[in-house]
Amino acid sequence: MISKKEWNSLKRTHQHQETAFVSAYINSPCYHLITRLVIDKNVTPNQASISTIFLAIGAALAYIYGNFIAGGILVQLINIVDGVDGEIARIKDLGSKFGEIVDSLSDRIVEILLCLAIGYSIWHTRGSVLGWVFRLKTLQNATIPQESSQS
Repeated sequence: MISKKEWNSLKRTHQHQETAFVSAYINSPCYHLITRLVIDKNVTPNQASISTIFLAIGAALAYIYGNFIAGGILVQLINIVDGVDGEIARIKDLGSKFGEIVDSLSDRIVEILLCLAIGYSIWHTRGSVLGWVFRLKTLQNATIPQESSQS
């Protein structure tokens, strides 16, 4: 792990502004910690991006089997790890067009998995039409191009 002094210098140089409460006070400190732990390892931004898909599979299974607390915790972890990829890319100067595609594709896969799982779970446990709304949202995410929010 790099020293605290080196970390603070890197963080100041490559800082990304967070505006939302959860992002600023929960996600950001967590992904700073994770990034600090892995920045001097051989971890790439694309590996972090792809790892969110595996976390989403776990969250989807948790939702499908009715464990909403575990699913919610995994979704929060997905949001944190999604910040790690960008921070690694900025600090190590590894940003690329291919990396942007991997990040965006990973985000869409995560959204689709979670929407399908939550939709199924709502429909299965409640018999609610809201489950179908989540499924339609999934189709929208899969077919309508998303604008990048990368800065």
